[in-house]
Amino acid sequence: MAFVFDFISFINLIFCAGIVLISIWWYRKTDSGTPLIIGSAFLLFGISHISLIFGLKELFEPVLVVVRIIAYILVFAGFFFIAREVMDRRKAEEETRRKHDDLNRAYEQLAADEEELKQNFDELQKAEEELKKSEERFRALYDENPSMYFTLDEEGKILSVNEFGASQLGYTAGELAGGPVLNLFYPDDRAAVEKNLRQCLENKGIINSWKFRKVRKDGTVIWVGEAVRAMRRADGSSFVLVVCRDITEQMMAQAALERANEKINLLNKVTFNDIQNAVFSLYGYIELQNQLTKDGNIQKYIEKEISIIKNVNESLEFARRYQNLGLKPALWQNVEQVFLFAISHIDFTASHISHRTDLRGVEIFADPSLEDVFFALADNSVIHGEHVTVVSLSFREGPDSLTIVYKDDGRGIPAGKKDSIFEKYQDEKIQGIGLFLSREILSITGIEITEKGREGEGVNFEIRVPKGGYRFNDENH
Repeated sequence: MAFVFDFISFINLIFCAGIVLISIWWYRKTDSGTPLIIGSAFLLFGISHISLIFGLKELFEPVLVVVRIIAYILVFAGFFFIAREVMDRRKAEEETRRKHDDLNRAYEQLAADEEELKQNFDELQKAEEELKKSEERFRALYDENPSMYFTLDEEGKILSVNEFGASQLGYTAGELAGGPVLNLFYPDDRAAVEKNLRQCLENKGIINSWKFRKVRKDGTVIWVGEAVRAMRRADGSSFVLVVCRDITEQMMAQAALERANEKINLLNKVTFNDIQNAVFSLYGYIELQNQLTKDGNIQKYIEKEISIIKNVNESLEFARRYQNLGLKPALWQNVEQVFLFAISHIDFTASHISHRTDLRGVEIFADPSLEDVFFALADNSVIHGEHVTVVSLSFREGPDSLTIVYKDDGRGIPAGKKDSIFEKYQDEKIQGIGLFLSREILSITGIEITEKGREGEGVNFEIRVPKGGYRFNDENH
């Protein structure tokens, strides 16, 4: 072996050693296998250059050829892995750039959403403040309204009550919430209240009204007028709204008025009876005098006296009936039932008169003396209709009223007497007192009566009931 200094080989050896060192540093920094492959290739190249410098080329030439081939293969493999890593890095950079762009867009969207969220928050805060003010107004309206408000569940338990309502009964709202509402009512009224609440729940949406007694916390009893309505929630459950007010003074005044009316009626009854007895006695004596007197002129005077006494007696009867109008409160009445009750006092069979009704459950709000109205109409048909064979009662509904029509097929009423038939004193062929009282009975609740028939075709009485004064209690209507 002889040392042969070859400058090019020496320089190549230095480069190979440098590349090997760099490969080792590269490997330590990245933990990648590629630097070791490249470093191994240049290590083999360095061994080849060392053999040249020390003159071993001819001795180990076959081995050196193999070493160089392996080195070139390692270099090729190293460049392949470097290229692959570069491509992977480029893809990673592109992916990073894309994600960076996505992140920027997301950040911009987040900033926009943050701004929108801030605006929504401000609007929500304003809405919350408005809602709070609205709740405060509603709470003040609910709690301080001078009426008692209750909300009940289906079992009659109190869900809520306003402060004013609770204080009227001597309680706080918290003391009443959750308790049965029946406990607030006078013991004798509880069964009726429970029945009414059940009916109210069976007929949801309809406003019911009633008057009952309630007992305050201190034991005092008050009268309340209640308006009650059952409603259904979205989940199918039911609840009851109750608005009531203290009507104790009104009920006391009404009771006092009824007692005063009873005394007045008793006085009037006694007075009327005394006067009627006196008139009857006077009538009897005049009749005796008429029978004992033979003088024709005196008999004429006696007949006039008898006529005057009859008029006095009719006036007393009229006053007796008129004084009772309006004393009892008006109520809802089934028109067909009232009409049938009225004509049951008249012998239609003997007069060969039939009757027809077509009312389909019509009810009107009228004075309890409504039966007297239909009696007067039917009685006039029997007495003054002359050839009546049928009477009928029907109705027609208009936009603002309902008209009940009473007809017969008798002689009718002359056109010139249609207004006078409702006066107290008029043609003796028409019962003026009955029709006068009929008009007065109907007018108590704002109902009007007129006659629109044609003479010779029978009577046609039209009873006009204003809207709100009638209703239908018939499923087929």
